Amino acid sequence: MISRNFVLFGVKKLPTVLYLLFMAYHLYWTYYGVTSIVTTILLYITVWLFVALLLKVFHRLHIVSSGLQANLRLFSGSSLIVLFLLELFLKYGLQWKATYFEKNGQFYNYSPYRTVLHRNAYKNFFCLNGNCWLVNNRPFQTYTDGKTEYNYLHSYNSIGFADKEPLAIKDCPNLVVALGDSFTESVGTSQDSTWLKEMERRYNKHQPFYEQICTLNGGISGNDIVYAYMSFKETLLPYKPKVVLLVLNASDVGDIIIRGGMERFKPGGSIRYRNPPVWEMLCEVSVIFRHFIHDVLKYYTTYYYKKAEYEQSIQKAKQVIISTLYDFKKLSEEEHFSLILVFNPYLDELSGAPQRLQDVYLQISADTSLNSINLHDEFLNSPQLNGNPEKAINLYWPIDGHNNPAGYRLWGQILADCLIDYETSGVKIFPDAAKR
Repeated sequence: MISRNFVLFGVKKLPTVLYLLFMAYHLYWTYYGVTSIVTTILLYITVWLFVALLLKVFHRLHIVSSGLQANLRLFSGSSLIVLFLLELFLKYGLQWKATYFEKNGQFYNYSPYRTVLHRNAYKNFFCLNGNCWLVNNRPFQTYTDGKTEYNYLHSYNSIGFADKEPLAIKDCPNLVVALGDSFTESVGTSQDSTWLKEMERRYNKHQPFYEQICTLNGGISGNDIVYAYMSFKETLLPYKPKVVLLVLNASDVGDIIIRGGMERFKPGGSIRYRNPPVWEMLCEVSVIFRHFIHDVLKYYTTYYYKKAEYEQSIQKAKQVIISTLYDFKKLSEEEHFSLILVFNPYLDELSGAPQRLQDVYLQISADTSLNSINLHDEFLNSPQLNGNPEKAINLYWPIDGHNNPAGYRLWGQILADCLIDYETSGVKIFPDAAKR
């Protein structure tokens, strides 16, 4: 029989065991870059338990008296409570130094460095055909993209893109594929109101039936130009598109600073990014620690470089972008499709801030062998803005930062008109052989 003392011992230790199991669970997810306010609470509890244990050891070693031990416990406990309340106020009240996920009211925060470790560990489940070189979403997945400002359903096809099944456009003579990140997937609107679908509808209104286009959305949230190149080669190129619209924005620079260029692709279908500092996880968990790293130690949060290194990393990332653009150009010549580069602005860039990819755009636009469109200028000169940057807010979700339905609608109209202008001005976007 189980003795009464054993049962009492088990009951006494049960809270400790449960705490350790709960802590181990959250440490597992923290290692893989997924944290929440629960992780922050556990951090403060763990610090308190460590301090209490340390004081207990000091008391047993007669380093501190019983009275001093009690006073130090009270002081440290009170200090941690004040700090935790300050965390809550900064995180939820002021949203100070908030991450993208925190700004949008999401419960979980995701590290840009560590979530790839989880994909590598479970690549047969998360990666298309077990190959994490492709950042396609899970085939046939459906999820609700709920943010503070909007709520839209996203559904993915058999190759992990937010669009119709590829078989539906298999015999399309004028297939247009769009590549890019969440702006191309069109986060912030419904799937039938993306800029790509708006472009398709507007373009086809002005064309005879045999010259109409069909489209396939290859945009993926969190994508960058390097991932787009690999994903396009492996999953979309076999559908023989006649035109590829490659969308770039400022996030490509930041993504490449973290992920690197083609060297990120490792054997066996795994991915490896730049190693962050060991204290990066604390920045994900604590707003106060972010303040210390950014404002006291003068590191740029997210990238964890000091100013000189940060500026160098920006220039290196831009060189990777340009190099990959020319890889795309070479591929377009080999596979006989037209490549059009589209530079889309962030809200702050359209409202007067410097255009972060302006130097890349100027270099690319000077090359007459490349077709490029600068949406910054097109947006600004549109009837909706009429040259007034203050009206740009009408095209974006202010908190989230993505375009709203009106912004995507304007984007699609502009690109449809640009395609028509290319054709009427003699620039051969669609080969004659494609038109029946």
